[in-house]
Amino acid sequence: MDEIKVFGARLHNLKNLNVEIPKKKMVLITGVSGSGKSSLAFDIIFDEGMNRYLQSIGFPPKFEDEKPFDRIEGLSPTVAVEQRTTRVFNPRSTVGTKTRLYNILRMLYATEGILICPICKEPVNENLECNICGMVVDRLEIKHFSFNEPSGMCLACKGRGYQMHLTEELIIQDYNKNLMQITKAGSAVFADQIRFVEQLPKFYDFDIKTPYKDLPENIKEVFLYGSGKILPFDWNSKTFTGILDRKFEGIIPHIERALTESKSVYRRDRIHKNFMSLKKCDECEGYRINEQARSVKIGDKHVGELAIMPIDQLISFLKELKESNLGTIQGKNMSELVVKGLSSMRDVGLSYIHLNRALPTLSGGELQRLSLMTHLDAGIDSLIYILDEPSMSLHEREKDSLIEFL
Repeated sequence: MDEIKVFGARLHNLKNLNVEIPKKKMVLITGVSGSGKSSLAFDIIFDEGMNRYLQSIGFPPKFEDEKPFDRIEGLSPTVAVEQRTTRVFNPRSTVGTKTRLYNILRMLYATEGILICPICKEPVNENLECNICGMVVDRLEIKHFSFNEPSGMCLACKGRGYQMHLTEELIIQDYNKNLMQITKAGSAVFADQIRFVEQLPKFYDFDIKTPYKDLPENIKEVFLYGSGKILPFDWNSKTFTGILDRKFEGIIPHIERALTESKSVYRRDRIHKNFMSLKKCDECEGYRINEQARSVKIGDKHVGELAIMPIDQLISFLKELKESNLGTIQGKNMSELVVKGLSSMRDVGLSYIHLNRALPTLSGGELQRLSLMTHLDAGIDSLIYILDEPSMSLHEREKDSLIEFL
């Protein structure tokens, strides 16, 4: 059958609608807001197509009191690419892992990468032996180029490419406030420090009402990082009244201790959101992989450098690799496979992103087009694809490329 025939569609604002939709063509469903476009496309056609496919491979039928239509004819298996469903992902996932293009790059480097002698820092020969010191090195496996594997990830940032840092700016927030106001403002995290902070003036001779911006640097240092000295604090509690000799640990060490010792998920979450900022990892410089993986080069670039290139730049780099850089047929095939996938990303309007981009940082439209690209590149025939506004936020030129790709 060359069309999908829906009879008696009745869901939400659809009132016994009969419609014929041709197959093997791009069909646009349009209408005013609330007219039932999504109800027809996703809640009826997609849902029934998926239900029939699952039944055909042995899953029990979906229990429904009554189907929202009389019958549907000519329906093939369906795939939906919705904006509202594309934000379900592993927080460590990147564009490269979702499209599997980074996996192919890892295989390429495991096959073609030039190894460096860890002692002389010079490339080894084809026998994996250093011409200077004679050391023989082992060829790295695919896992050694993965930022999700202990053998490949930067251990300093656990393969994230960034580290969380406590910053003075986020702790103080308002430099016109005094130390007591600052401490009370963060009471959800360091409420138990209030009684210590209010007694600091008697040890360091300053006015507790002085705005933070006007305090001497040594007072700021004590407040943030502690003094290291044992001080006689006045203490009055249900269990103890008198002089309590102890060090004032400082707000930043206190927060760091709370992160490691606190069993309260809420408290740790407040610390991350309110007092910490992301900073590029100093160890791996944001590449996510360890020094061993970064030492393996193709065309003077390690795999981490390729992963942060914009798509257009990476395509050009791979196309310009000389024959001497890729010595095996497998390597050339892998390079061509990556270029093909990258070209598909460009065609759906994603030429400006890179493979190392974390999925949580993509917009709904970007995630949808990425999902669309992976579906269509799979090369599966006879499927019905249902797309939710795939051209959203695209420039007119990019829309033409997307239409041609579809």
